[in-house]
Amino acid sequence: EPLAVGVELAFRMVYLLILGWALHRLWRQRPGVLPALAGMLPFALIALLELAGSRLLIEYRVEVIQLAVTWFLAVSAYALNLRLGRLRRQRDEMQQLAETDPLTGLPNRRAGLRRLGEMFAVAREDGTALSVAFIDIDHFKAINDDHGHEAGDRVLVAVAQALRATVRGASEAARMGGEEFLMLLPGVAADSAVQRMHALRVRLAATARELGLEGLSLTASIGVATLRDGDADAAALLRRADQAMYAAKRGGRDQVQLAG
Repeated sequence: EPLAVGVELAFRMVYLLILGWALHRLWRQRPGVLPALAGMLPFALIALLELAGSRLLIEYRVEVIQLAVTWFLAVSAYALNLRLGRLRRQRDEMQQLAETDPLTGLPNRRAGLRRLGEMFAVAREDGTALSVAFIDIDHFKAINDDHGHEAGDRVLVAVAQALRATVRGASEAARMGGEEFLMLLPGVAADSAVQRMHALRVRLAATARELGLEGLSLTASIGVATLRDGDADAAALLRRADQAMYAAKRGGRDQVQLAG
């Protein structure tokens, strides 16, 4: 019948198109080749049965074709899920790279400010404490001049490691740029935040000795601010910490100043 002949021709054309697509991906070594070949298996089996003149295929041709198409669609759905998974992982990796400081591995300024905004919103909603510390490495230009920029990079990496050891989560410390760092201390009141920063100063001094650079002194000027009712937004809280940090520098450096 013309209809049957038309269906048969259409089936064979679709089969040839799928086969060509799978072979093209195999030749180009594209991802997803194995699922494509797996989807082709039932069609290849049908072709072999046709060449062999199988009576089974003649009797159950419609059912066999339905099974082949169902198999192909299932494998295609599986391959699509794999591809979507790869795309999601690539998106997450790109986002992480965009928000990570390449030298220290800490969150960069953008990520640090975003995290600060999130913590600010939670603290406001829950009525919990939130302290931030703005940290500036003292005389960092002199460290670069005296020991070289490679040594300066080692110092920044070591400072980042000291910050990680001081906070609970990796997202609670960030490099703001140059020799400036930000520490986020959710649920920490002012007195405890200041104590932690004094402990950080001691850790930095020990880090300087561990680096083994002759004559290296590693200190920091640190400003601490704790959320108060007058802080309209996260920027206001950060601004007070920044001002306290500059007060520490004016006061002789290597000290912690609590914002008023």
